[in-house]
Amino acid sequence: MWFPRAESGRPRDIRCCRPKDDSRATSIELKIVDEPNRSYSTVESKSASLLILNEWFTPAWKVRVNGRNQPVLRVNQRQTGVLLVAGKNRVEFVYRPTLFRMLVVLNRITIVLILSFLIFRLYRDHLSRIASSKLF
Repeated sequence: MWFPRAESGRPRDIRCCRPKDDSRATSIELKIVDEPNRSYSTVESKSASLLILNEWFTPAWKVRVNGRNQPVLRVNQRQTGVLLVAGKNRVEFVYRPTLFRMLVVLNRITIVLILSFLIFRLYRDHLSRIASSKLF
């Protein structure tokens, strides 16, 4: 049996009460919207359930259930999941890798510095041309 693990390596204690009557445990998925780096779904269930997103688990996945941040679980060794309460739930998975965002910011800073250097260089060349034209 496999247990989802916390980032520290210790197993998380996940308990789910399963009703005696399995007909009450059925889940109905109402709507799925899948976009790049984002997945929305609305799930209605009569008991607590586990929703599994068929994507590789990485800490970059963030999940919101009914507008509240929830912990992302590692499910089946490689998939991403979240625990849901009974009732209707709006679930939003978003993939936001921190390294990528930091590199985008670094890219923007580099572009600004290069443009500033080029503008300064052009301005300095322009001033030197004006000064040399006044000498002759």
